[in-house]
Amino acid sequence: MSKIWSAQVATEEEISFFMDRVEALLENKGFKVDHPEFCEKLIKAGAKLGADGYVKFPRELQRESLALAPRSFLLAGIEPEYDVPIPHPKGSFYARGPIGQTDYLDPITGDLRKNTMADQLDYVMVQQELEHISMWGNFSVVSDDFPEVAADVHTAALCMQHCKKPAYWMPYSAKSVPYVTEMAMAIAGGSEALKKRPFLSLMSCSIQPLGIKHMDVEQILWAAKLGLPLHCTALPVAGANAPVTPQGIALLSTAEVIGQAIMAQIAGPGTPVMLSAFTYACDMRTMQTLIAPIEMAKARLLAAAVINRGYQLPCHAFCGGTDSHLLDHQAVAEEAYMTHLMALSDAVMIGDLGALETCMIASPLQMIIANDLVAMAKKVKEGLEITDDTLGFQDLMEAKADGTFLATEHTFKNFKNTCIPKTFTRAPRERWKKEGAKDLVEKARDEYRVLKERHQPVNHPEDVLKEIKSIADRASKEMIA
Repeated sequence: MSKIWSAQVATEEEISFFMDRVEALLENKGFKVDHPEFCEKLIKAGAKLGADGYVKFPRELQRESLALAPRSFLLAGIEPEYDVPIPHPKGSFYARGPIGQTDYLDPITGDLRKNTMADQLDYVMVQQELEHISMWGNFSVVSDDFPEVAADVHTAALCMQHCKKPAYWMPYSAKSVPYVTEMAMAIAGGSEALKKRPFLSLMSCSIQPLGIKHMDVEQILWAAKLGLPLHCTALPVAGANAPVTPQGIALLSTAEVIGQAIMAQIAGPGTPVMLSAFTYACDMRTMQTLIAPIEMAKARLLAAAVINRGYQLPCHAFCGGTDSHLLDHQAVAEEAYMTHLMALSDAVMIGDLGALETCMIASPLQMIIANDLVAMAKKVKEGLEITDDTLGFQDLMEAKADGTFLATEHTFKNFKNTCIPKTFTRAPRERWKKEGAKDLVEKARDEYRVLKERHQPVNHPEDVLKEIKSIADRASKEMIA
């Protein structure tokens, strides 16, 4: 059994100190909750409403609530082959595609445009075919075929017909949730079947510092009502709406997702939660929001350690994406170091792989490259088993000074364990030139064509397909009204 490698970024004493500060923030500062009815429920459960309008959570209530959150659960695929059990059964991690992008970088022409439904289809097909992408995400689209307010319903309908993996779905309106969950129930075979095998996750998000909007409370309530996994998310920007230090923004982000997890358990005890303590930076020279500064990697590592090792809850870390406007050296470098650092964190899920320009641009080619980076990061994560066999000790004992290891039993037994990325060049120069002298992006483009060619939609029954279309059409009419 190999030893899983992880970055030990904080001692147990430091984690305890950090958790004390989280508890102190939630007890004394509290959360601004933009939902009067839910505020009443929180107060009935033992929270206190301060004169400043913030809901404050006594430490005992915090601990009692968090004790109800399951430590293990299932993010189901539409097909069981794609199930994502939490935590990872081998101690490794999963990766998901990006979410929320507004623009699309055409993988063939390189043109940049606003996302269309055709682009959403293109992107979700790639996510389905990449073996190291375990969850799909949706993004913002522009279309004349339906009103803008119903866009996330229509993109969800499209994705559920083409991706068999679990959904990391972000609503753009609380009004869309009933329609999308209705679609999911139609596919699953009813509410109980969906609760048993939840292939749809919902997402709540705080506003900084320590607040939550009405729409996001509604996500919590819907997740609690239907028994769906909830990704409790924070998106603070260091130096803008959060402390500028990695430690400070990690504290705020952790407190915000812990606060949401507490609310979820009060709304519905036992609601599965995954804590997504994401962090951004602010470039003080330009005031530009950034995703990939190394300080944010440190913040995410610290938050993941506290969430997983301290609270013993599953953590979802922000790793993918780049601040580069182009699919260039910077894009790959930032994706690479952030992916590998987050692989060594205590997170069970790493997210937003394959996006450019601070997660504003969806790029299939960047995601294909990221898929290779995840494969390598998983190799690092699995660690090394140290035995005489893995050391090749006997071969070394019997080796001659001018001997070769090409034909040894040890080599034949182990050489296939090597990670071989599809988009990286490892051929000798002459062979590489003969094959077209292709660079990383060109090889990713070749892989894109292969993935598109082999894609098959989900084999839903005809009556389910009709019901999905009916729900989406109804959303277009009712939501605009």
